[in-house]
Amino acid sequence: FSIPLFQRWTEEFGARDDVLVVSIHTVFEGHDVQSPEHLRLFVAERGIAHPVGIDAYPSPGARVPITMDRFETGGTPHIAIVDQQGKLRFSHFGRFEPDPVERFITRLLDEDEAKTLNIKSSPRKTEKPGRKSRRTPPAAASREPEPPPTEPAEAPSTPDAPDRETSGSYKLRFEAVSRSCGESGPPVEVITQVSVYDDRIEAKFSRAYLGLRSLTATYDPGSGHFQADLQQQGQEKGGVAVDLGLQLTGRLIIGGDAPEMEYDYYLDKSSADGELDCVIEGRGGGARFRKR
Repeated sequence: FSIPLFQRWTEEFGARDDVLVVSIHTVFEGHDVQSPEHLRLFVAERGIAHPVGIDAYPSPGARVPITMDRFETGGTPHIAIVDQQGKLRFSHFGRFEPDPVERFITRLLDEDEAKTLNIKSSPRKTEKPGRKSRRTPPAAASREPEPPPTEPAEAPSTPDAPDRETSGSYKLRFEAVSRSCGESGPPVEVITQVSVYDDRIEAKFSRAYLGLRSLTATYDPGSGHFQADLQQQGQEKGGVAVDLGLQLTGRLIIGGDAPEMEYDYYLDKSSADGELDCVIEGRGGGARFRKR
């Protein structure tokens, strides 16, 4: 998500002398693997054109690197926008819709003063003590008192019942495009009971898939976009308990013969015994159907 986005921002804003797109390689675990040599190979393989720095530590033996501490960034990807005075104006962990953020960057450049941009995220569970993770809870937007959002909106109402026009049974397709969990085979179709509210989408799966039996995503009915960024416990085949970290972005499409969904997902799974630690990345979609 972040590498293609930064490549695009480099092309869009690269001609300006008041914008710099930079990636920071922050290592807070796996130090023996995430070396500068491996980073150079990664940058070359991906064709990354913007500057890439390595986050330094304040002292030998320190656990938190300097940039990670100063700007309160979390895991990967965590994107931050810092103004020329060094103030953090936007901070977000995980995927988001780029369009409003790009508009915010333009306003920040064109206006004398811009507010801090806030993107709504799903609440995240606190990490278990002692468990290392590639993810940490999302950072606050600023250490200072936070100004009002740039585009204030009324708080969404939560109805007592879901929308009957869009809720119902969906046949959803999950296609893995990148995986390290050892699965193989064609895309999988699952039957899902979906409930659509004004501010969220709730899905219950007919069986456990990717370790999940249910999922709640924040939802914007105006654009049809939904997203989830969560950590929770799940269960693999055979009853093996796993910790799941999921990032999902998608769109609910209304207006055809039946409501449809399309989405991208990124899921990492790990077990308490350390034998399982892998990632599945993919996409999917499907439509609502009527039960006979």
